[in-house]
Formats: sequence, C-alpha cells, structure tokens
Amino acid sequence: MKRFLLLSFLIISITLPSLAQVKAQDDAKNKFSQWYIEPAVRYGTYIPFEKRHNYLAESHQYNFDLHVGYQTTGKKEWEQRFNFPSYGLFFRYEHNTIDSAKYEHRDANGLPVTEYVNTIGDCYSVGGFINGNFYRGRSWSFDYDILVGLSLWPKYGNEFIGSLVNVHLGLDVGPTFRISRNMDLGLRFWFAHSSNGAIVLPNNGVNVYGYQLNCRYNINGREDFAYSEWEPFKKKTYIFLSEAPGFLQTTTRRNGEIASEPGYYLGNTFRIGVSRHFHPMFRYDVGLDLCYTGETKVKYLQAKDNYEAGILNVPLCEYRPINSMHLAASAMFEVLYNKVAFCVGLSYYLYHGIYKGTDEKKSWGLSGTTPFESQYLPSAYTNYYERLGLKYYFGTKNNQFVGAFMKVHIGSIDYIEWTYGINLDVFR
Repeated sequence: MKRFLLLSFLIISITLPSLAQVKAQDDAKNKFSQWYIEPAVRYGTYIPFEKRHNYLAESHQYNFDLHVGYQTTGKKEWEQRFNFPSYGLFFRYEHNTIDSAKYEHRDANGLPVTEYVNTIGDCYSVGGFINGNFYRGRSWSFDYDILVGLSLWPKYGNEFIGSLVNVHLGLDVGPTFRISRNMDLGLRFWFAHSSNGAIVLPNNGVNVYGYQLNCRYNINGREDFAYSEWEPFKKKTYIFLSEAPGFLQTTTRRNGEIASEPGYYLGNTFRIGVSRHFHPMFRYDVGLDLCYTGETKVKYLQAKDNYEAGILNVPLCEYRPINSMHLAASAMFEVLYNKVAFCVGLSYYLYHGIYKGTDEKKSWGLSGTTPFESQYLPSAYTNYYERLGLKYYFGTKNNQFVGAFMKVHIGSIDYIEWTYGINLDVFR
C-alpha cells in the first residue's frame, strides 16, 4: 500500500507541472486567439478646399499605421449581422511635405506680421477603429475601415492647423487577400481629415486621400465563425430629446484682428422628434432643431463697424439675444454597431432670429443668401447644414445616449455638438 501511495505521489508530482504548462499554453492561446496586429504603409495627396490652396495637390504625405484589432466570431447578434467585423486601436504617424503655409502673428511692436513656414510638421494620431466587409469570400474579402481619434500637431499655428490637439477622422476601402492561416495582405484607398472643430483658429484642416498596403498577422490563426439563430427583431418608435452645447472661435474679424484673436462663442442645439429603430443595424430620426448661435452677436458688431465706416449696404440693426436663435427641420440616419452608432444627417433652416423686428424675409433656395442674411448670419451659414458624428447608447434599455457631432455648412464646420439625449418609449 505504501508503495502504491508513493508511486501515485510520484506520478502526480511529475504530471501536474506538465498539465499546468499545457493549460497555461492553452490559456495564453485562447487569450489571444481573436487578436491581430496590422502594420501598414500609406501614400497620400492633399485635397485643397479653397482655390488659393491648389498648390497642395503637388505635395504628398507618407504614413505608417499600426492596428491592434480584435476579430469578432459571431457570439453576439450584432457581430453576425455585420458579417463578423473587427475593432480595436490604431496608431498613425504622418509625415507632411507641405512646404508653404501662412503663419500670422504679431511682432514685438504689436503689429500683425504674415510669414510662411517651410513645413507644417508631422502628425501623430491615436484612436479607435472598426473594420468590416461588404463581401467575404473564401480567399478574399472587400473591406472598409472607419477610424476616429485625436491627432497631435507639434507645429501648429499655421493657416491649416491652429491647435496642438485635433480630431482625426479616417475612412478606407479595398480588398484583403488571405495568404495563409495567420497572414492577410490588404490594399486600400483611403481618406483622412484633421481639424479642431473651430475650437481654435485657424481651422482649415488637412485633408488627404491616397493608397495603402497593409499586412495583418492573426496571432493564433483565424477563428471559426459561429452562425446562430436569434429572436425576431421588434421594431420600435421613440420620442427623442437631445441637448448639445458647444463652443467655437468665430471667423469674423473686427478691428484688425488676426486669425487667432477673435473671441469664443457658445453654440447650442436642442432637438426633439421621432426616432424609428426599424432594423437591428439601422435607425433614423426626424425632428426639429432649436439652435442658439452666440457668434451672431459679432456679426451685428461688424455691421456697426461697417456703418460707422460708411460701407454698410443693409439697414443697421441692434443686436438682441433672439437674433441668435434658429429653427430647422432635421433628419439623421444611424448605423449601429452594438451600442455605438455612426450617424449622418441633413437639416434645413426654417427661420432665423435675425428677421425679428424687420421686414426681411428668409431665402429658400439650396444655395445663396440675401445681403441681409450674409451680413447678420455667421459667415459660413447657408440654408442647410449637415451633421456627422457618433453616438454611444447606454442605460438598462440602451435608451440614453451621448455623442459628438460636427455641425457643418457645406464643408465649413460651425461647431462640435457635445450631445446627451434620451429615447422615450411612449409608443406601444
């Protein structure tokens, strides 16, 4: 008996470390089984948004990317509906070759000076991405990437980049080819944008398109996808309310101000309307936007300056807070990745407060404004505006959301709407 116990003890003593080592290896493998790393090199060409910047098209940008991603396998319903996307963090280095950028500042005597810098410097970005595919075959797929993050521009203050920290947005599409169980090779056409949302001027931003070669290494090979049956989706209709303050630095200059000197103004958008969740992956809403734009006040002060200089071509009006109010009809469409939604929207102004107390009437075309509107509305305003941004849903029923949206008038940003909202479940 003693010999049996001794032999058993020896067997257990020898076996346990081996089993523990195998289990540790299996745990490590399982821990990283759905992760991948994806370096990429990119070549780009700048997009001029104004005629005076046409020379940008002759310059190029050289980039290096690194994605650290997690490949979904269909364990959750949204993963399967989106054909098994991946998501993770991206790190991006951009080498800019722009060799001429205007830099405005004041000299030791306080006089405005315009100089040209030789380069706007390199850019360093970090953020999150989601990678999906329009088509997935056995040996290749046609993919897309959506990237959102922050960029650091150490050499800021030029006519393109006005601040150290900026928003970075990216989009790319192209094929990915499966080379082996662990290796994929991809080609992409991409677009990227950096600006600060008019928080600090200048804010022309940097816009680039180009081509990319990327190589994905799946750390432990590809996982098998799970196909499951889910409960039928129930369509829902909500009343939504949202509140979105923001602030910006106006582009309207007075009394010899240079780009970085105009004041800061509050903007706010209150929305109310109906939201329809008609598909697990999609929502839309329609409603009314009640907007406040503190920037309007500086336009009235500018009108007074022009009146005193004898160059005002419209009636002089005294500013009142009601003049900063706007009413617009709006609609927005959402693509839902679980609790995260990518949103695009379009709004059309129905009324501006600048007409209050005057005989002036609103212009109703898609482009162009009256001389009165051009004088008293903020400089970029047109009859309609676009909205682009993100939402994150939370709460016990995911009926609350926070988000950030760019309110844009034909490519010129008004301000960033920092949003909180709620969907009221009142329809049965």
